[in-house]
Amino acid sequence: MKNKLHLLCLLLAVLVFITPTVRAEMYPFGFAFVAPKGQTPDTSSTIAGLCLGIYGEYEAIYGISLGGVFVTRELRGVQVSVFANDIKPEEAHNGNVDNLSFGLQIATFGNAYREDGKFVGMQFAINQNRHEGNGTFVGTQVSLLGNYSSGAKMYGFQAAIHGNGATNLSGFQIGIENWAKDLYGFQIGIYNKSKTLSGLQVGVWNHAETGAGVQIGIVNVCGAWGDARILPLVNVVF
Repeated sequence: MKNKLHLLCLLLAVLVFITPTVRAEMYPFGFAFVAPKGQTPDTSSTIAGLCLGIYGEYEAIYGISLGGVFVTRELRGVQVSVFANDIKPEEAHNGNVDNLSFGLQIATFGNAYREDGKFVGMQFAINQNRHEGNGTFVGTQVSLLGNYSSGAKMYGFQAAIHGNGATNLSGFQIGIENWAKDLYGFQIGIYNKSKTLSGLQVGVWNHAETGAGVQIGIVNVCGAWGDARILPLVNVVF
């Protein structure tokens, strides 16, 4: 027990040490019943330590948040919520000119990273994980139902029992259904679809409109419908 407590204290100390700047409105502990009025400190505050609650909103979280739903503009640490976690950078603040957040998000309903900036880390959820806006996501999305990255760029992988979707992905997708507009990597699933493929598709039905790669499956479609080349087993995309 003492070793675990020491490890937690060390983690919090490291997270606080790597924060961009130290501000007057930085607090070691926060508690939220229902934001904005039912929480302390207020929504403009930064928590450099631990925050607990049902629904909370903070400027930044440098440490650990545990509760029902937590929303922040910057994360450097761990979020564990019964329902959802949400990071909304919106604009540079607190000396964080790159809008960089990094860490781990765990929730039953879902996790989200929105707007501009960059997130480096992992998202785990039962329902879904989302990456939206013009920002960059570097890391992992794992869920039972689905993962979605509609942001400018994602580097990493998506894994879900149901499906994965990405606008621009450098990495791989594993799921029953996988979709990517621009894919640099590979897809493994029952149905794989990519508008531009640079890599590999392995599944029952594979479809790539253009690019350079290989398809392995029962039905392999290369090209737009109406002008597509369809081959069984193996197909080369060019």
